[in-house]
Amino acid sequence: MRRPMAGSRQNTANRPGAFMRILIFATETDWLGPARMPEALSRAGFEVGVLCLPGCPIAHTSFVSRRWLVRESVTTIAGTHNIIQHVINEWQPERILPGDDKAAHVLHNMLATRTDPKRVSPLRTLLLNSLGDPARYTEMTLKSALMKAAAACGVDMPPALVSPNRDEAAVFAREHGFPLLLKPDFGAGGTGILFCHTENELHENLSSALAGKRAEFTLQKFIKGQAAGVASSALRGRQLAALAYAHLNKARETGPSSVTRRLDRPDMIEATSRLIAYFGYNGFAGIDFMIEEKTEKAYLLEFNPRAAPMASRAHLMGVDTAGAYMAALTNKEPPSVEPVTDTIALFPQEWNRDPQSPFLRTAWHDVPWNDPPLLKYFVTKFAKDPVSIPSELLGIRP
Repeated sequence: MRRPMAGSRQNTANRPGAFMRILIFATETDWLGPARMPEALSRAGFEVGVLCLPGCPIAHTSFVSRRWLVRESVTTIAGTHNIIQHVINEWQPERILPGDDKAAHVLHNMLATRTDPKRVSPLRTLLLNSLGDPARYTEMTLKSALMKAAAACGVDMPPALVSPNRDEAAVFAREHGFPLLLKPDFGAGGTGILFCHTENELHENLSSALAGKRAEFTLQKFIKGQAAGVASSALRGRQLAALAYAHLNKARETGPSSVTRRLDRPDMIEATSRLIAYFGYNGFAGIDFMIEEKTEKAYLLEFNPRAAPMASRAHLMGVDTAGAYMAALTNKEPPSVEPVTDTIALFPQEWNRDPQSPFLRTAWHDVPWNDPPLLKYFVTKFAKDPVSIPSELLGIRP
């Protein structure tokens, strides 16, 4: 396997006072959210490095001082570990952040297989400082195991059964009614979720899940209401800053958000805080909730051990998750930021979903004018037909 391409240095003159090195490791070429994190981290005072595949959007941001692009797809986790170790040895970051769920899995696997719990080593210290408690990783990421963590923390989840047989599923359906959701144990962004609106659909989807030989899957009651989330940063199990928000629009029904609005939901933030303490969490996390329409009760859906897309934009709503993280690492007071909006149309997500969306004019359309290479990448990748971006209506200039 070849080594990654040599890291390229970027002009850091527009980011004075970089203090601490932080490396973002990304694997997903179709995930857009991580591309905006370097800007937020750089603004907080970090010197940012990126390790990713050339096809990752994050490869195009100008808010990095070093970047390593893997020359070819890595087919083994051992090979991926070797590349990460090479970059760590060369650049010596103080923290490493997973840009997506696969990256989080690779880093936790690296901690489990490349370090000895009985010995202190630079690699083990870096990974422990950057991630959550390795003993809790399964509960963070597997939907079936998250129910145990939620129960321990007193956080409500929708009624669910883990890997039910046909008879158990039929009883569950009679008790809770349709629709129901059939969820793979591991997955993000809504991938793999199957809706079951009828008994026939439940039988067909359950047969498919059983035939797929998945280790576990979850049959869950569908909660009708408002999809919502919390973007949080944490250090040693202590929540530092958190933003609760609603998903007003999504790229697809069970997919990532394209328009968000800030919520005043201290219950969601408190639930997130309890989970973070339980997981001994470090870094950035995105927690998904569903607010039931009739009762306005918030139900936990997922805990994602990586930054939510809103983590990098939370400062626009008055919550600086990256600034709070830097302040905690440097024993300083967390920054206070004034909100400029309560509704954000994420770019390019909403623009790509509907170029005529009214939110592009009525919400804060979060176009990365200050990151021309990333803006060019997004426009080139997603523009079906040339569509103007209404910056003049928002008082934003390129």
